Amino acid sequence: MNPIKPNQTIVAIKDSKIDYDCRRLNLTPRQLLRFYARSGYPPAKIENIQASHELQQQGKKVLHDLIDSDRIISRSSFNPALLRKQKLVLTFGGDNHFQYVARYLTDTPILGINADPPRSEGALTQITVNQLAATLHNLERGNYSIKKWTRLAVTLQGKPLPFPGLCETYIGEHRVENMSRLSIQHGRERFLHKGSGMLVYTGSGSTGWAHSVERQVRPGQVYFDPTSAYLRYLCMHPYVGKLSPAPLDPRMRLRNGQEMLITSMNDAEGVIILDALEVYPFPEGSLASIRTGPNLKVIVTQL
Repeated sequence: MNPIKPNQTIVAIKDSKIDYDCRRLNLTPRQLLRFYARSGYPPAKIENIQASHELQQQGKKVLHDLIDSDRIISRSSFNPALLRKQKLVLTFGGDNHFQYVARYLTDTPILGINADPPRSEGALTQITVNQLAATLHNLERGNYSIKKWTRLAVTLQGKPLPFPGLCETYIGEHRVENMSRLSIQHGRERFLHKGSGMLVYTGSGSTGWAHSVERQVRPGQVYFDPTSAYLRYLCMHPYVGKLSPAPLDPRMRLRNGQEMLITSMNDAEGVIILDALEVYPFPEGSLASIRTGPNLKVIVTQL
């Protein structure tokens, strides 16, 4: 593979919870800890937040030791166009931060650094900060490969949404107490779903929200590889009564090239939520289509 030098790389970092909350609430760190205590945070949780903050501060020092400071940018201030001009984008944070940055990328590869391994599973990230020096060494020598992770593309009322989804999209009512009603067409199958909405997800998303729901529906392994060229969809909590037939298999596949059409019958506040980052109104009578979208290029190195 072509070598990638540190000066061809940019790092997008996410603030720790303490940094974010200090800015959000306009408090000093000491005031913030007192705020947590008054708000009912258990002492063990406050200790975890502090430990995570300290670990992330140490990680940022390592970043600055290995990469020029002008190539390290904050999530709150970066320019998406700048990311797309790089040979590689590194993220320093967790899975949500990786998703946030990845949505702006088309051809630029990405590699995620888990900023807090003791407390963050980091299912989408590839390395820890302790592995960064070895990773940069491999990148400079072209010792890496690129995997293409499947994403999903959503069209609403004939217009594509601005970003592809990396993990999942939720379709249903915004408030949990409202029954979601959807008319779904997938190939020759056409059916109505009444329940808690539906999730359409990729292999990347099979470790997250979908996993939490699906393991209750069907025990056993529910993960599938992020490079798998298909999506799964899950009708959540389908209503079955005397006048309602048993639902289809609640977990079904949408293969590459196939399209699913969903008509909203939501009569309260229907929405489409993409990767838990973007919320789009999906009122009664609206039509959405979902299919596999453009791949995300993810760097893999042997350590």
